[in-house]
Amino acid sequence: PQNQINRRFDVYVSCVSFAHNVAPKGKYICLVSSTMETADPKFDLAAGVKLLEPTLHKFYSVSPLFEPVNDHQKEGIHISKSYDATSHFQTVCEDVVRLYKEITGETDVSYIFVPKKKEDEQ
Repeated sequence: PQNQINRRFDVYVSCVSFAHNVAPKGKYICLVSSTMETADPKFDLAAGVKLLEPTLHKFYSVSPLFEPVNDHQKEGIHISKSYDATSHFQTVCEDVVRLYKEITGETDVSYIFVPKKKEDEQ
């Protein structure tokens, strides 16, 4: 969590491997992401990268975040937001629901959510 590493934003680490058919056996491809707090991505991601050492290769890139500013009701054009640092796609799902509401005009879309099962019911 961000408060344990003195940051405003969380650092996310996700890994895929041979089990996902994307890397040779014994190797992993890991992504470390966060919202930038400084101008130095290596500094901003250091806490997550440290968990993965030693590594064979590291690649750093910074992607801007975009949000639609158009008037979808006037223009009839519906634009999604760009992907953020989260690795669990929660914000992407929220954006899909936002777009669905905009396009259909529905306000209550609770019927599209599948309730989670309680642990004792499984």
